[in-house]
Amino acid sequence: MIQLKDLVERFPQLFTETIGDLTKQIQGIQSPDFANSHDLVFLATPKAIEAGLKSKAGALVVPTKAKAVATEHAQGRPILVSPNPEKAMALAINAFFRATPYTNKQITGRHPTAVIDPSAQIDTSARIAPHAFIGANVTIAANAYIGANAVIEDDSKIGEATVIHPNVFIGHSTE
Repeated sequence: MIQLKDLVERFPQLFTETIGDLTKQIQGIQSPDFANSHDLVFLATPKAIEAGLKSKAGALVVPTKAKAVATEHAQGRPILVSPNPEKAMALAINAFFRATPYTNKQITGRHPTAVIDPSAQIDTSARIAPHAFIGANVTIAANAYIGANAVIEDDSKIGEATVIHPNVFIGHSTE
């Protein structure tokens, strides 16, 4: 659970204006159709804005162009105005709501059965599970987890603290 002000303070560049009570407690992020009074909804498209304003969501993130209509129909709910609600949602989920997936804490470093091209650049804190395949010129950042039997093709980049679940295929040149 977080307060809206925590989100705004963490990512001030993503919110150009705030309206309402930023001490509102938020338990999660949800789509407008399933939101309740403890959820935050990110509304980027006209259809999502319409659904979000009719929803039971506790707080709204709207694009700058929808500020006026959101303010008119918010029914006292806090509003965060963002030039890029999609980016704000991705960062909010990652920073505050991402459930820590099961990543087999017994796996440390590179499992001996993993196939790793010698040109791959893998941070020493990354964990590579059994039978994973890491292609040429792949970059894997700090604290990433590559699950068993995962395939990461050539020239791909895996970001910090990314979790690639078992049996996932990442195509070449993916970032």
